[in-house]
Amino acid sequence: QTGAPYTGFWVRCVYKGHNDRHLAGYDAERPVQPAYRRSPRFTALEVSAVGGVVPATQCTYVGNELLGESNGKPGQEFSLQSDAILERVSGEYLEALEPGKTEPQIWTEVTDFADSGPNDRHYILDSARGLVQLGPLVREPAQLKEDVEFRQQIQRASYETSSTLDDNERAQQQYGKVPPKGSRIYMKAYRTGGGTVGNLQPRALRILKSAVPYVARVTNYEATTGGVDGETLDQAVMRVPRLLRTRDRAITIEDYEALALDASSQIHRAKCLPTSGRATGRIELLLVQKQPGAPTNHGRFRLSQKLREEVEAFLQDRSILGTSVQVKAADYLRVKVKVKVLTDNTYPSSIHEEIVRTTQQHLYRFLNPVTGGWSETGWEFGNTLHESDIVGYLHKQRVMGVRSIGDIQLFVWDIQEQHWTLTDNSISLTSVQLIDSWVSDHEPFMGHVVELA
Repeated sequence: QTGAPYTGFWVRCVYKGHNDRHLAGYDAERPVQPAYRRSPRFTALEVSAVGGVVPATQCTYVGNELLGESNGKPGQEFSLQSDAILERVSGEYLEALEPGKTEPQIWTEVTDFADSGPNDRHYILDSARGLVQLGPLVREPAQLKEDVEFRQQIQRASYETSSTLDDNERAQQQYGKVPPKGSRIYMKAYRTGGGTVGNLQPRALRILKSAVPYVARVTNYEATTGGVDGETLDQAVMRVPRLLRTRDRAITIEDYEALALDASSQIHRAKCLPTSGRATGRIELLLVQKQPGAPTNHGRFRLSQKLREEVEAFLQDRSILGTSVQVKAADYLRVKVKVKVLTDNTYPSSIHEEIVRTTQQHLYRFLNPVTGGWSETGWEFGNTLHESDIVGYLHKQRVMGVRSIGDIQLFVWDIQEQHWTLTDNSISLTSVQLIDSWVSDHEPFMGHVVELA
């Protein structure tokens, strides 16, 4: 109420049933206590400060780096002291301080100079190499044709040389402004770092590099995601044919799938759904985000709102008129494998634990949307999992101490009933489904089971 000496809030707590292995009555298949039907009555409530949550990025911050001085010529290049530059955010841009002025001018980063005029303060930043490029001076193709015609006319002595030479000199087009000679070029700020090495499991961050007043300890309650490595030579070889085929335009289903990979470095795979039976002009894509191959929680494949909007905007700009694009995550089917492994008697029992751990790691890698399948590039959409796939893959890995693979059981997680369901000898998927498997510290019973015999 107005004028009240305090402000109050309603607190709503919902209990969904616990399954803590440290509590009495723990059952690996079902919660100990079902969710309540009547709201419970609190007998006590205590409030205490437990800390704060802040966003963090694996990177090194660099500010006000002097790149050099302008020589007043087009097409200049300046190198940053670091490479692997992260995607720019607010406050990260190029500045130019012209001679005799006290305030620097802010320059704008662009992807290319196609729409840049001679007075536009534009630049390109190659993130992989840490290279800043300013606008070039280009002789237009149309003017080159006129130049050829001019030379033909000279041979016929039809035109005066002097007047046409002036026209030829004006055939050059400046793309992007050139900083005056002596201008000092600065990078206001940028961040370098990243990579898949920064994708960590929950509670993996525990040590502060430098002390922070009043902060006793830190941790990450959720897995850190979004880190991707730079493009390799093999990946570039794969990308070039896609670029030549699509020409940066989306018309066919294959075009949308290829361009979705160029929309963001976080996208690993894309599948365009068939248009039959749906509204004309509507394109739906299923995206699989790049993530580490190590088992973790299911949330690692959720698409953030920012990533969805980024990919949709990228594809919308390259679609034909009247086409709407919608992207979403694939439907992941969680599976579990129970396998009996026959060990070689010549190996001591001391390595049995290593055999179990290695076999489980191979299963997590094989039944994975990013690293899974026989191609090791991700389980295919709609591809059925057979018991024979498990046998063949584990034999292919040649795990030390394993003589043969015995009985195999395949389980599927029922989201509605919240329990595992034993299948026959295979698991069938729909065209929009992918197989996935993972385990976490608070769900040890949810992972693959390896028994030795």
